[in-house]
Amino acid sequence: MSDLHILSASDEESSLHEELEKYRFLTRIDDAIRSLVDSADITQTAATLLGQTLEVERCAYAYVNEDDDSFTLTGNYTNGVPSIVGRYESASFGSEFVRLSHLGLPYIVEDTETDERVKDVLEAYRQTQIRAVVSIPVLKAGRFRAGMAVHQSTPRRWKDHEVKLLTAVAHRCWESIERNRIALELRNAEERIRNSHDYLRLLINCTEEGFYSIDSEGATVLCNAAFLKLLGFEREEEVIGRKLHALIHHSHSDGSPYSEKDCPIYKAARDGVSAYVQDESFFRRDGSSFPVEYRVRPVWRNGRLDGAVCTFVDLTDRRHTEMALQQSEAHLQSLFEQTAVGICETDGTGQIIRVNDRYCEIVARTREELLARKMQDITHPDDLPRNLALLRKAVATGQPFELEKRYVRPDGSIVWVNNTVSLIRTPGSQPVHSILAVTLDISERKRVEDALRQADQRKDEFLAMLAHELRNPLAPIGAAGELLAIGQLDRERIMQTSAVISRQVRHMSGLLDDLLDVSRVTRGLATLDKADLDVKHVIADAIEQVRPLIEGKRHRLTVELDPEPAHVQGDAKRLVQILTNLLNNAAKYTPEQGSISLTMRAPDGQVILEVLDNGIGITPGLQPHIFDLFAQAERSPDRSQGGLGIGLALVKSLVTLHNGTITCHSAGLGKGSRFTVTLPRQGRPAIRAAQAQDGVQVRAGSSKLRILVVDDNVDAAQLLGMYLEVAGHEVAVEHDSRQALIRAGRELPDVCILDIGLPEMDGNELARRLRAQEGTAKMALIAVTGYGQEQDRLNAMAAGFNHHFVKPVDAAKLLALLSDISKARGIALEQ
Repeated sequence: MSDLHILSASDEESSLHEELEKYRFLTRIDDAIRSLVDSADITQTAATLLGQTLEVERCAYAYVNEDDDSFTLTGNYTNGVPSIVGRYESASFGSEFVRLSHLGLPYIVEDTETDERVKDVLEAYRQTQIRAVVSIPVLKAGRFRAGMAVHQSTPRRWKDHEVKLLTAVAHRCWESIERNRIALELRNAEERIRNSHDYLRLLINCTEEGFYSIDSEGATVLCNAAFLKLLGFEREEEVIGRKLHALIHHSHSDGSPYSEKDCPIYKAARDGVSAYVQDESFFRRDGSSFPVEYRVRPVWRNGRLDGAVCTFVDLTDRRHTEMALQQSEAHLQSLFEQTAVGICETDGTGQIIRVNDRYCEIVARTREELLARKMQDITHPDDLPRNLALLRKAVATGQPFELEKRYVRPDGSIVWVNNTVSLIRTPGSQPVHSILAVTLDISERKRVEDALRQADQRKDEFLAMLAHELRNPLAPIGAAGELLAIGQLDRERIMQTSAVISRQVRHMSGLLDDLLDVSRVTRGLATLDKADLDVKHVIADAIEQVRPLIEGKRHRLTVELDPEPAHVQGDAKRLVQILTNLLNNAAKYTPEQGSISLTMRAPDGQVILEVLDNGIGITPGLQPHIFDLFAQAERSPDRSQGGLGIGLALVKSLVTLHNGTITCHSAGLGKGSRFTVTLPRQGRPAIRAAQAQDGVQVRAGSSKLRILVVDDNVDAAQLLGMYLEVAGHEVAVEHDSRQALIRAGRELPDVCILDIGLPEMDGNELARRLRAQEGTAKMALIAVTGYGQEQDRLNAMAAGFNHHFVKPVDAAKLLALLSDISKARGIALEQ
C-alpha cells in the first residue's frame, strides 16, 4: 500500500508539473500573439511555438470552409518535412477523422501503418509524410469550425499533457482570431458611423429628387438642395424648424383645399402610415404650382415613431414628354393600321408581339392566333433556313435585309411575300429590342412571273422542236437531191428517190399547215363553214386519215358508236381535224401493239366523243397545262414524246369555236390518257338504226469503207445509204439501236453514222456502248442529228463521237470526212 501511495504521489506531482508547464506555455503564447492583428500571423506564431515545444516535425492550424466538407491549412510550422499549406477535402484524412472532428473529439493516431482507421486513406498519409498525428477540432455552436494538428513522420506515443496542450492552443488561436475580428468590425463600424452623416448629406444632395424630413410634430428637420431649388428657397435655414404644409401642400391638383390632418406626409409622421401619391400638386414659395409624384415613409427610432421622410419628383417635363409620346403613338398606330402593307413585329426569338390588320389578311390568320405563334411557325419550311441565316446576320451586323419567301396559310395554301426586315433597338442598347418586318403580298406577281417563265420555256422548247422537225424531212430531201445530182441512177432508183422527196415535202407541208392553223385560230381569224353533220361520218373520215399510223405501230383500235343518230352544227373539215389530232396524239404516245379506243355517245342535247389509250400517260403537273400552246412533256433525245406542242392547243380552240368543251384525264405516267370532247347536239328526228352496232374493231398493224448507217427515219437512212453506195462505199442500214449494236459487233464496220434521236436507246448511249466493246471501240463514229445546239455537240463528243453533223447533212463535207478517214486507215479509195 505504501508503494502505491508513493507512486500515486509521484503521479500527482508530475501532473501538477505538467499543468504548471502548460500555463507557462500558454502565457508565452498570449504574450506572443497579443499584439498581432492578422489571423495568419497569429496561427503561424502559435504553430511555431507549439511545434518547437512538443518537438514535432509539423504543426498547422486549419479553417473549415463554408461547405463543411473541406478545410484550409495555414499557420504551418515544419521541421525537416515539406509544408502542406493548402485546401484539402476532410474525407482525404479518413472517415474516422471526419466523424471525430464533427463530434469535437481529438483524433489521435500513433502509427498510420498499423491503425485500421487509416487503412482506406493510407496513401494520402504517406504522400504528406504523416506517420503519427494528433488533431484537435474546435466546435462553435455545434459546428466544426477550425482545428489544430501536429504530425510526425515516425511512429510516436502521444502523451495526455501533449494532447491537452494542443487543445488549449487550438482554442486560444480561435479566440484570439475572433477577438481581433470583432474588434476590427467595431472599429470599422465606428468609422462608418462617423462618416454616415457626411455621406448621407452628400447622397441626398446628389439626387435630383426633392427630399425633406419632418419630426412627429410636422416641423422640418432636414432637406436637400433639390428641395430648395424646386420650391424656390435659397437657404436651408429658411426651412428648418418650419411646418410647411400650409406653404407647399395646401391644395389638391384640382384646386380643392387640402387639410393638414389629411396630408399623407403629416399622417406618416403622426400615425406611421406610408404613402405613394402619383398625381398631386406642390406650390412654390412664390405661389406657383407644379405636378409632383411623391413617396412618404415613417421614421422609427428605438421602437418610437420619430417623424417621416418625403421624396418627390417634378412631373412637368414628364407630362410634356408623355403628351408628345401619346401624340406620336396615335400617329404611328394610325399609320400601322391603315397602311396597305402588312407589318409584323417579333422579339429576338421570332415570337410575334404585334401585327396589323393587313398582315392578318395576308397570312389568313386572326391577330389572337398570330400573337400565340412564332414567325417560324407560319414560314414555309423550305424558306426557313435562308430566313434564319439572314436574321442572324442582321442581328450581328445591324443591317436590314429584304427577302422573298412563302407563308403557309391554315388551309395549307401558300402566299408569296416580300419582307423588308429591320432591327429595333432602344437608344443606347446593344441587344435587339425587337424585329420589324414590312410585308408585301407578291403572290400575283409570282404567278405572272411563273406563267411568263413557263410560256418562255414552252416557246424555247417549241422553237427547238420546230427546228428539229423541219431538219428531219430536210435531211432525206437533201440526200435525195445530192443523189440525183450524181446522174448515175436507174429508173427504179430515180422513182424511189422522187417518192422520198414527195413524202417528206408532204410532211413539211403538214407542219406548216399546223402552224398556220394555230396562228389563225388563236388570233380569232379562223372561220367555220358550218353545216348539219352526222358525227359518225366525221369519225369515219378521221379514222381513215390516221389508219396508216395506227397500222404502222400495230395498234388495236376499238370504235364504239351510239346507235342513236348524232348530228352537230359544225365545220366538217375542222371536226375531222379535231378527231385526227386526238387519234394521232394517242397513237404517238402509245407503244407498239397498244390499245386505242374511240367512243361516241349521244345523250340528250350532247354528243360526247372519247379517245382512250393505254400509252405513257400524263404527269399530274402537266395535265393542267396540256391544252396550252407549246405544252409538252419533258423530251428525250429519241423524240418518242415529240411533236410541236400545238396540236392539243389547236384542238381546244376548234372545240371552243364549236361551242363545245374538251377535258383530259390521266392517272399518271404509264397509265394511259383519256380525252373527252362534248359538243352541242342538233335536234333531228330520231332515226333508229335497224340494229345497234357492236363495237367495231380495226386492227392496225479513197477506198471503199464499210459503213453502218443507223436512223429510225427510214427514208433518211435509205437515201443516205444509197448516196454512200453510189460514192463507192459498202453500206448497211439499221433503224433499231439494239439491232445496230449487235450488227456492229458482228460485222465490225469502219465507220458508224448514228442518228442521236433513236427510240429506246438514243445515239449517245449507243456510241458509249460501241466504245465499250473491244471490237468496235476504235471505229470512227459520226453523229447526224436534228439537235444542233452547242450543248448537243458537247454531249455527243462526251459520249464518244468523233464528228458531229446537223441535219440536213452537207454531202460534200461528209464525203470529204470519209475520204480523210480512209486515208488515215491506209485504204486506197476505189474510183
